[in-house]
Amino acid sequence: MAKHILFLASGKASRFGSNKLLYPLWGKPLFSWGLEALREAAIDLPNCTLRVVSQYEAIRNWAEEHGILAVDSPLSHLGLSHTIRAGLESIKNLSPEDTLVFAAADQPFLQAATIRRLLYAPGITARICWQDTPGNPATFSASLAPELMALEGDRGGGVLLKKYPCTKVTAASGWELWDIDRLEALEALPPELIAQYQKKN
Repeated sequence: MAKHILFLASGKASRFGSNKLLYPLWGKPLFSWGLEALREAAIDLPNCTLRVVSQYEAIRNWAEEHGILAVDSPLSHLGLSHTIRAGLESIKNLSPEDTLVFAAADQPFLQAATIRRLLYAPGITARICWQDTPGNPATFSASLAPELMALEGDRGGGVLLKKYPCTKVTAASGWELWDIDRLEALEALPPELIAQYQKKN
């Protein structure tokens, strides 16, 4: 049974004012923080793959330069479902016993330890959460791949998380679930959180 992590990095970021995924956050592009956490979680696991799915050449180039498989998603501008489909189509010999993991690229505070626990969560679907707040990343049994492939427009896997039983994996903090929509949100980060991540750079 293999585990396939798909890092979805094709968002439009219209509310941010520019491509937020490439925004320089403490010396590195914003998307790279979450991606590095995923790579740390997956690097020593057997039968675990990590691929970046993006319509942006700069993000795909960064991934390839860091030894991560990159998948072009030229139709992502039509909605999230097209990014998901591009990622799934890039997986060869997908088995129903495999696990699919979908992670958003605008969550810089993901922790590798939380991802590892998510990767081994039981059930047909699972997702990280904080207290009563559900979040991403999420996992899906690959038996659900046909339903994921059939998504349309800007619909994502959330519809299946509501349809099927979902195991909750508690995050280390609420910051792990935090996704960045506006530049003002970055400017309002607490100093202690900033200091913690600046040390990692």
